[in-house]
Amino acid sequence: MTSTTRQNTARPLQNASQNVSQDVHQDAPQGTGQGTARTAVQPQAQAPGPATARVAAQAAAQPAVQLQPCRGSDLRAAMRAQRRAQPKELARERSLQAQQHLLAAGLWRTARSVALYAAARGETDTGLLLARALEDGKAVFFPRMRAEKGLMDFVQVHTPADFAPGQFGIMEPAAALPGLGPAEVQVDLAVVPGLVFSCAGNRAGYGGGYYDRFFTASRILARIGFCYSFQIVSPWQGEVWDVPMTHICSENGLVAVQAQD
Repeated sequence: MTSTTRQNTARPLQNASQNVSQDVHQDAPQGTGQGTARTAVQPQAQAPGPATARVAAQAAAQPAVQLQPCRGSDLRAAMRAQRRAQPKELARERSLQAQQHLLAAGLWRTARSVALYAAARGETDTGLLLARALEDGKAVFFPRMRAEKGLMDFVQVHTPADFAPGQFGIMEPAAALPGLGPAEVQVDLAVVPGLVFSCAGNRAGYGGGYYDRFFTASRILARIGFCYSFQIVSPWQGEVWDVPMTHICSENGLVAVQAQD
């Protein structure tokens, strides 16, 4: 698949995500793992994307939201403000770098099946991951919300035509495609959105509990928190029901989280 074809593969989801009118996603607050420490994965080379002087200047000028020790809605609101303040060009560059870090990792290259998400309202984009996964013949799954609140399925997709606007306008697999519950799905690696992450693997989503419930009942061992580096805040207290990430990936690189003995 050529680079042009890859761009065309990713574009439908990217364009749709730009039109989402609500900052809501099918996920949950996440992350306990307070007694954990991070271990660097094999260092990745800096992504070569179009890191122009203008993008660098935008990064330096981006206003920082002061995050005081807090939890719950206060922390989520502060991070939403930080994401809204990020220039679009800078967000695209950071998203590209984060995706390139993950694509270079061994756990991505060896995975035969991956779960992704359709980015909405400033989330780190996954369009390149989708294009590369399809090109490499991986089984690709996306979440689709059920009618029951707090529940979702993973649905395998094969082309961008398999998507349609779902709840809150977020792109998700079309209703006609068969979905798999947490006890049925077999995915080697899940790329997970969120609002706040920690170096210990904690994750805070949007409060719906979708990902927490799914991961609690599934056998997905590699859970990659996918975010911008400013979304990594330590320390902060997670909830008892939160399911921690095994890795955190941002434009600064991929980090594995390992429990301390």
